Amino acid sequence: MEITVTGRNMDVGDALTQRIETEFDESVSRYFDNAIEGHATLTRQQKRFTASLRAHIARGTNVESTASAGDAHAAFDAALERMAKQLRRYKRKLVATHHHTPPAEIGGGSHAVDYVLEDDPDSAEAQHDEGGDPVIVAETTMAIPRLSVSGAVMRMDLSGRSAVFFRHAGSGRLNAVYRRDDGNVGWVDPPEDA
Repeated sequence: MEITVTGRNMDVGDALTQRIETEFDESVSRYFDNAIEGHATLTRQQKRFTASLRAHIARGTNVESTASAGDAHAAFDAALERMAKQLRRYKRKLVATHHHTPPAEIGGGSHAVDYVLEDDPDSAEAQHDEGGDPVIVAETTMAIPRLSVSGAVMRMDLSGRSAVFFRHAGSGRLNAVYRRDDGNVGWVDPPEDA
């Protein structure tokens, strides 16, 4: 697995870089032999260090974890422990449900355009848009995977996102799962005639 280590507001030394590359690769390889790539970002903010890890374990499946501590080594250790726990749960769930193909390889997915909109409607850029529509900051194409509801919840938990849009494996309809403010998961399943 190819691993990239980046430092923000700090210089990540050779020894820490080597340690991150070795332990990150070992931890992910313990559960998924053919992981594609990994990214580790260490950020220093005043007296705190934050480690953000992201592993691309299969096509369309990313695992992310973040942790903060008083030093860079402790922040990395905590983030790596969280990631290992996520990977262990994911692998256990795959084995328990007898999936012989990773969820990303289940056929029938489609694509949609993913827009990032300007957050501040009072900004100078937003005032230049005369149509009243929000200002588009970025635009990409994203795959809409065909998943079961439990698979979508698992993907949401692994990626650290607050919502996942997917095509229901049983009905073929577009669905969404999202993390509610009370910590539970919501599921949007429109009626067939909608």
